[in-house]
Amino acid sequence: MNTNPNYFILPAVIGILCAQTGQAGDANSTFTETPALLPVLAATQRSEAAGGDDKGDILHPGAREAGMSLGAALGLKIVTGHINHNLAIGSVRYGEVLGDTVGTSHWYCGHWELIGELFAGGQYDPKPAYVVGVTPLLRYNFATGTRWLPFVQGGFGPSVTDIGQPDLGTAFEFNIQGGAGVHYFWNQHSAITVECRYFHLSNADIRPPNQGVNACVFSIGNSWLF
Repeated sequence: MNTNPNYFILPAVIGILCAQTGQAGDANSTFTETPALLPVLAATQRSEAAGGDDKGDILHPGAREAGMSLGAALGLKIVTGHINHNLAIGSVRYGEVLGDTVGTSHWYCGHWELIGELFAGGQYDPKPAYVVGVTPLLRYNFATGTRWLPFVQGGFGPSVTDIGQPDLGTAFEFNIQGGAGVHYFWNQHSAITVECRYFHLSNADIRPPNQGVNACVFSIGNSWLF
């Protein structure tokens, strides 16, 4: 029987080092594969600790959002207008989640968010024209507990444009917007945001004509959470 201490110590040291390396590899794999889910898991753990049944969500109560998007608006003269108004629109926004998560334990689990949006762009068909406006939006985010966060939203506000006749009679117009979209969180604080919304301009009959501008806006952008 070999009584040399190195005969026993060396295998033990190798075994400990291998075990530690394996644990570190597992931890790194988990982090790199699911970085955006860490806030979701934390929210779920907080809910379970409080005895709730929340799905967890990346946009937690009190979260703030800033974002920007670019999109194209395809004219819909079939609604009320005489001609199609095709536009290119860019926007910046800032929002804050209101109150606690609602509808826990239900399919519609989520939260309300108030957003202020500034948009600007131009009509490129049938003639060049500008449009600028501000829109307060009320959004409802559906908590899924995953990287995907769908939402619906709507709002209205003031705007200015020189699109003019035959569908608009004033430079000052009201804009009405509503639609749906989805965030895809590619890391803990950033998400790709895709939206489809209805866009309407009219002046509430301040001066004729007031047929209105109607379009379907498709946009893509990025959102940052903090």
